[in-house]
Amino acid sequence: MRHTAILREYVRPHWQALFALTFSAYSILMVASAYDLRQQLKNGVDARLVADSRRRAAAIGDLAESLRDRAQRHAEAHEIGAYLINRDLGMSMRYGLGASIEDINNRFRMLSEEWARRWGGAPPRIAYVSEDGDVIIDTAPGAGVFNPIPEAGDGVAMAIISEAGAIVLSAPVTYRGQREGRVATVANIDILYRTLLSSNSRGYREFIVAMDGRVLPGQVADGGGQAPVLPRAFAPILFDNVLPFDMQAAQARFADTGWRGRFFPGERVAVASAVPGLPLALVTVHTSEQVYGHLMSVKTLLVLGLVPVLLIGFAAVLYRKRLEAERLQAEAAESEQSRLRAEIRSEELASEIARRETLQAALAESEVRWQFALEGARDGVWDWNPVTNSLFVSRQWKALRGLGEGETAGRLEDWSSGLHPDDFPRVRAEVERCVRGEMPYYEAEYRILRKNGTWLWILDRGKVVERSGDGQALRMIGTNSDISARKAAETAFAEERRRMEITLALSPDGFVFVDEGGQVAYVNPAAEVLLSTPAEDLVGGDWQSLFVRLQSKCAFAAQCPHELDGRQCALWLQEHGDLACGAMVCAGPTGNTVLQLSLAGFAGRSRVLCLRDVTRETEVDRMKSEFLSTAAHELRSPMASILGFTDLLLKRDYEADKRRELLGIVHQQAEALTKMLNELLDLARIEARAGKDFKFAEHDLCELARQATRALLVPGDARRVELTLPDGPIRVRADAEKFCQALSNVLANAYKFSPLGGAIGLEVLREERAGAAWAGVRVTDRGMGMTAEELSRAGERFYRADRTGHIPGTGLGLALVKEIVQIHGGTVKIDSAPGEGTRVELWLPEAAA
Repeated sequence: MRHTAILREYVRPHWQALFALTFSAYSILMVASAYDLRQQLKNGVDARLVADSRRRAAAIGDLAESLRDRAQRHAEAHEIGAYLINRDLGMSMRYGLGASIEDINNRFRMLSEEWARRWGGAPPRIAYVSEDGDVIIDTAPGAGVFNPIPEAGDGVAMAIISEAGAIVLSAPVTYRGQREGRVATVANIDILYRTLLSSNSRGYREFIVAMDGRVLPGQVADGGGQAPVLPRAFAPILFDNVLPFDMQAAQARFADTGWRGRFFPGERVAVASAVPGLPLALVTVHTSEQVYGHLMSVKTLLVLGLVPVLLIGFAAVLYRKRLEAERLQAEAAESEQSRLRAEIRSEELASEIARRETLQAALAESEVRWQFALEGARDGVWDWNPVTNSLFVSRQWKALRGLGEGETAGRLEDWSSGLHPDDFPRVRAEVERCVRGEMPYYEAEYRILRKNGTWLWILDRGKVVERSGDGQALRMIGTNSDISARKAAETAFAEERRRMEITLALSPDGFVFVDEGGQVAYVNPAAEVLLSTPAEDLVGGDWQSLFVRLQSKCAFAAQCPHELDGRQCALWLQEHGDLACGAMVCAGPTGNTVLQLSLAGFAGRSRVLCLRDVTRETEVDRMKSEFLSTAAHELRSPMASILGFTDLLLKRDYEADKRRELLGIVHQQAEALTKMLNELLDLARIEARAGKDFKFAEHDLCELARQATRALLVPGDARRVELTLPDGPIRVRADAEKFCQALSNVLANAYKFSPLGGAIGLEVLREERAGAAWAGVRVTDRGMGMTAEELSRAGERFYRADRTGHIPGTGLGLALVKEIVQIHGGTVKIDSAPGEGTRVELWLPEAAA
């Protein structure tokens, strides 16, 4: 009874669908088995095709080896050896050598005919080419210039020239262990196709293809002309695989050669195998009918597979129709019940419909007014429902984001997706605080990404306008304003302020900014240093108190009298506006500092006070004036002497001895003047060029000391130089000429200030300073020496320590020495005492080993 009930309740109502499913499953299994069997048979056919292609490709490779052997035999012809022997014996073309060439030519013709008899086709072209590239024998001299002969060392080289349809073999000719040339054999490429015995069989065609996809001309390309190129879709075909051949591409490629439909009448498959030992591939194209005709086609299998699918579809349609009929019956019953209930409530329904129509009309009018308000506003408006997450936006809100009027933006994600990643966390936190009721209003500035890819700054304001009984936000309304122009102005102002702050921080001049109320607003670092006061002690104070502080440390120049107190001086500056106050001399820890003050006024009576340290400029002006005064004095003395003695010579007649004496004095003064000018020029040149014209190189300091000593020694001079040198060389990096000039000046001073017969010492030294090696030259004399005051002024220009006035000199030599040594990166050390002589040391860094 139970089984009967199950059949009646479940099986009988759905027997059509169950039958269709069972039959379909059986059909699918049969189709799958048939397809598997077909694939196995197809794989067997593919394996036979690949094996046959490999065998044919191997035959071409064997033929290539035979051709190489034959080319080697051509090069080993004994007639070539006889020719080379006659050539070495010095025979001419008339006696012996011409006959040898003719013998080689006859031998080559015989070999060419033997080649044609063995492999068929036209006889090949055989030529003997010397090592210099000269063609000595050619069986076809009228056939044109040889193509480049391939090289393969001492073996036979083979090249396939697909454009010319030729095979070129090159074998070396050796004589007495040396290469004498090569024998080249050029044969038609048809010889490769003749090895394919089945090339003309019906149903498939074979091609010999170069690796660039170009078909070698032969039996396939019997139409003549250049060899065609297989389609690029076919050229990279995998070796030893059976693949479909692209018929449309092939026929379109061969259209210009007249091949359309000639060898490819139907659907094809292709097999490619590499030719051993050659950069070639053998491609065999078969018709699919010939290869797979005995197998069931895929179309048949597809038709068989569609039968169960159609049955399943038919059963599904029937089952859906039945369910649709049952649904319609249920809906009809429900509709009848609804009609009865509607008749009962018809009056109430009519009243409700009228009320709703009234509300809809009012709502439409309100929406029209709201729309006019939105269009008239310049800001974008948004209306967000946090409960449903729906978002209403105005047309201007979309325009700010570059959206069209027809583009929708009805979700909160449409707003948040365009926020800048750096701004999103902050803005989201502000919105959540407003929604939670932690603040009455929401306001944020952020960047949004417009549709065109640019960023726009937005000022967003909003407020929750509706909440539920438990405080949950139900509605939030806000506006968007474009503040890009304001942000750009703020950025430009901040950048300009930053540049000004950097400029003021790096400026060597001091700046003090005073606001309209007379309070110090800003002091830059240079002003802190010049005023010796930290900024926090100045900022916020009365700027008149700044001058009280200045007066306590400095003395004002004449324009702002020293007698005025700080307040009076500040008032004077205010009255005179932009006029400079002049110079101030301030006492500091390292000496006096000269400050130059200037004042600039702005609208609103704000002020900027500039402090500039002109101590160096003042000192330079003083030194320049002092130098010019001293130089003029030093130059005037010899010039006055020259002028006086020449005036005497011109106005009076003297005896020859007296005249010679006066001319000697003039000459001596002229030499002193010339020396002084030369030293001045050398000093000016070194200071101006800062050593740029120095020629630095590594030299032995001992050798430089010897050179300077030899240049200064005078035969018969009672004074002598005691030279003390170390055992080995000491290398320094120096300009040999300039350093010898400095050392010669020191030695000259030692000569001048040493007594007659006094010894002068010259010693080359080494020492360590802070881990670095230094090399020096010490010059010692036993002269009058110098006092402490004279020693402190040694090296000043035109300063001479001669208290007697009888020792000649310009006072520039030691100054020139200091300049030269300093440019070398060295130092000058002078020690002296009255009556004990002087010791001068010139130190240079020792060159790295």
